[in-house]
Amino acid sequence: EGLIAAYAEGFGVQAWIFRFVSILGPRYSHGHIFDFYRRLREDPATLRVLGNGTQRKSYLYVQDCVDAILHVTRQGTARDAKHHTQVYNLGTPEFVQVNDSIRFICGALGIKPRLDYTGGDRGWIGDNPFIFLDTAKIQATGWKPKLTIEQGIVKTLRWLEANRWVLELLEPQVAGSVDAGSTLHGRVVVQAGAQVVNSTVRGPVIIGPDTRIENCYVGPFTSIAGRCVIRNSEIEHSIVMDGCSIDAGGERIEASLIGRNVQISPVDTKPHAYKLVLGDHSKVGLL
Repeated sequence: EGLIAAYAEGFGVQAWIFRFVSILGPRYSHGHIFDFYRRLREDPATLRVLGNGTQRKSYLYVQDCVDAILHVTRQGTARDAKHHTQVYNLGTPEFVQVNDSIRFICGALGIKPRLDYTGGDRGWIGDNPFIFLDTAKIQATGWKPKLTIEQGIVKTLRWLEANRWVLELLEPQVAGSVDAGSTLHGRVVVQAGAQVVNSTVRGPVIIGPDTRIENCYVGPFTSIAGRCVIRNSEIEHSIVMDGCSIDAGGERIEASLIGRNVQISPVDTKPHAYKLVLGDHSKVGLL
């Protein structure tokens, strides 16, 4: 932090430094929600908990985190600060116990496992039994998180249910239709009502109900929800939510998260690949 402040002072630029609690949301690949969900898939009757469950933690959903950063940078709050540098704690004005997280997760999954605690107020060497940041300073600028910790945990759980590491556990299943011009490789799930036409799908992939894939390549670690139409596209390492219509004009979409009811269509000038994070009901013209 000192080096950043010195650079900002010396070169006349503005700088913002952010201190984070644990971040939840899309692309979440490790942490207690990941671990609990993985264990509960393997054994929904028992959950091993590191520590005694009373450790207190604070979390912040990733969209709230991004909103906070954009909020203060767009306000230019560092312009008149000492050394042209502002330091903010990012988090929610609350914390929860590990036991609370377990209750949120198990409630969302509809299960009641037996809890097997390892004991102690620290779950592992280096664990901190209480993590909470004072966020009064950034909230004084007008920013507030939209999601509570409980809401962030449940949304992260729902994302994990549809995302990459879950896909790695897939068993191939075809309940929809695959025409003679299409090939499926590896762990691919084609759900009821889905159609795969003149396409190549290389798993692990989920294609949701009543979705049509036509003249496409769908690559590994892709989840496509229901009621989508995807044509003339290459897509991999991506999540596509319900009701999307995508025509990439033969180009590739990769490492992308595409919200509900998004429409993507080609225009004249096209790069070789797209990396997209799109909110619900977006409309995008590809260049």
